[in-house]
Amino acid sequence: MINIISNKKKENLKKKYEGWAKDLSKKYKDRPMILIIVLVLIQLALLIVIYTKFKSYLKYFTPAMSLITIVMITHIIDKDMNPAFKISWMAPISIFPAFGTMLYLFLHTFPGNKLGIKSLKENIKKTKPYLFQNKDHISEMKENASEFKGLADYVHKMGPYPVYKNTKVDYYEDTVEGFEVMFAAMRQAKEFIFAEYFILKPGKILDEFVSIMEEKVKEGVEVRFMFDAICMFNLPKNFEEELKSKGIKVKIFAPVSPFLSTYQNNRDHRKVLVIDNDQAFSGGVNLADEYVNLIEVYGHWKDNIIRIRGEAVKSMTAIFLQMWNIFADKREDYDRYLAPRNTFFPNSDEYVIPYADAPGDGESLAKNVYLYMIYEAKKYVHIMTPYLVLDNEVLTALTFAAKRGIDVKIIIPHIPDKKIPFAVARSYYKDLIPEGVKIFEYTPGFVHSKVVVIDGEATTVSTVNMDFRSMYLNFENGIFIHGGETTSKVEEDFQRTLKLSQRVEIEDYYALPNRYRLFGAFMRIFGPLM
Repeated sequence: MINIISNKKKENLKKKYEGWAKDLSKKYKDRPMILIIVLVLIQLALLIVIYTKFKSYLKYFTPAMSLITIVMITHIIDKDMNPAFKISWMAPISIFPAFGTMLYLFLHTFPGNKLGIKSLKENIKKTKPYLFQNKDHISEMKENASEFKGLADYVHKMGPYPVYKNTKVDYYEDTVEGFEVMFAAMRQAKEFIFAEYFILKPGKILDEFVSIMEEKVKEGVEVRFMFDAICMFNLPKNFEEELKSKGIKVKIFAPVSPFLSTYQNNRDHRKVLVIDNDQAFSGGVNLADEYVNLIEVYGHWKDNIIRIRGEAVKSMTAIFLQMWNIFADKREDYDRYLAPRNTFFPNSDEYVIPYADAPGDGESLAKNVYLYMIYEAKKYVHIMTPYLVLDNEVLTALTFAAKRGIDVKIIIPHIPDKKIPFAVARSYYKDLIPEGVKIFEYTPGFVHSKVVVIDGEATTVSTVNMDFRSMYLNFENGIFIHGGETTSKVEEDFQRTLKLSQRVEIEDYYALPNRYRLFGAFMRIFGPLM
């Protein structure tokens, strides 16, 4: 097991791997990405050339342009999408009718992940018989946690992801400790290891992860490793082949296409690690050294890891298999992996609901979990999120909670990883702070945790950011827990993070440069596409 707990060792490793990571970054600079960017720019240029070439004739077709604008705006208004997305398209079409229409039609011509989303729906149907709602558990919940019984019913109906008991939850605000526990659990694997992550970067964490997978394959353990194609630009060219040569089964989700398509936005943002259907891990972390602060990229990185053991792991196993079998060329033996296990924690009084969400189904389950919790709160709503790009429903829920006397606190980063979304996030200060929502920026660096905790009763630890991308465009997952023990740990983590954060007053917002505030407000138009 790696030793990264000692502060002295951590400091030495930090210096060593900062330089090492920079060297790797230069060595494996995304050459394929350069080609993709060039091809995309060529396509955009082609659209501009076509538009410019015929622009001189447009004055003769003013009525036609007006008609196109009316037709397109009517189509977008009638389309089943979030109003914010409609505004993002209506603005350019209204200003540049011909070019805006061409761009809209062009971007929506390519199917992209549509077929993948359809395949995922079929896989969810195949796992549905294994994810039945336990009548005893739901009856208990109705009696002991009646205010969340409706949420359990909703998530099962839309998922279907049932509520579980007999499950032990461990929450790690210290990601160093969390990774140590994760690696130890992987080394104990007897049957299978299923892993799914969004970001992989060369470094000590990824090396250890791959080393353990290789070791377990040699012991006869089945190992499957799935990750989003976006991280391939961080990795050596032969990374996939090396994994496969070690006996690890590999799938890369949604290879990045050189063609323009809004569906390239549908990334696999999930973090799932399942071991033998007995224990599972999730949370905010990916497989890179910044998540344990071995290297520093945006100040101190604040994140979390959550582990569940017992009955609820079955849903995590199903969530992984559902994604793995998109475009599968052979039938999955779900009985082998989703059969009931003997791992129970009967003394646990917590209700646990692992859940997942996907774009393209007309229902943002992840967002609705957040909304349910915010509206159910009676004392406080405490949130940590790296991004704050809100649709009207979430904005209304937060401000309404504050207006009715609920203590609403949100912690976001002070050192952002992306400057434009950060400017957009700050543009919401003028909507939130005057209504009583308290905003804090994590002074030491970057908050990557995604948690909501209410009233000391319930929490969700997930991969879901408070933004459009997580709620509408990405594949995400989370774990909802009702119960004092885990909720208290998450709240304690929040309070410790709060002490390291500075509160933002409305005067602080208006003290920002006018051009910065104007830029943030303007970019809100395109917030849904960020």
